[in-house]
Amino acid sequence: SYGYEKDENGEYRAKEPEASVIREIYDLVIQGVNCTNIAKVLNARNIQTVQGAEWTASTVFRIVENEIYKGDVLMQKTFIDGKRHQVQNRGEKAMYYAKDNHPPIVSEKIWEKAQRRKTKRLQLQKQIFRN
Repeated sequence: SYGYEKDENGEYRAKEPEASVIREIYDLVIQGVNCTNIAKVLNARNIQTVQGAEWTASTVFRIVENEIYKGDVLMQKTFIDGKRHQVQNRGEKAMYYAKDNHPPIVSEKIWEKAQRRKTKRLQLQKQIFRN
C-alpha cells in the first residue's frame, strides 16, 4: 500500500515521503477538495503512485476509503479462484478485520472525518444527477 513498507518481520511501517502524501490527501478531502482535483494536484507536483503511474480520482478514492491508513486491516479482500486468478471477495470467503494492526498514518478521528466528507459528497452527486 502506498505510504507503507514492510520491515524485516513483515510488519507495516510508514514510509516517508509517501506517508506525508497520504496525510495531505486526507487533509484535502476533509477540506472539501474532490478526488479528481486531488489527483490533479499530485500529478502537477510529479508525485507518482506506487506503480509509477499518474494519479486518478479512483486511486485517491481507494486511499481515502482504505482502513489500512488508520492502522487497521481487513484481510482476505481478494482471493485466488479455481482458475488461479486473483478476484475481489464479494462474500465468497470470510474476511477478518484486525483493529490496531500497525501504526497508523492518519488518526482514526481524521479517517472518520474523511469518510463523512466522502459520503456527503457522494450523496450530493446523486442528488445532482437525479435532478
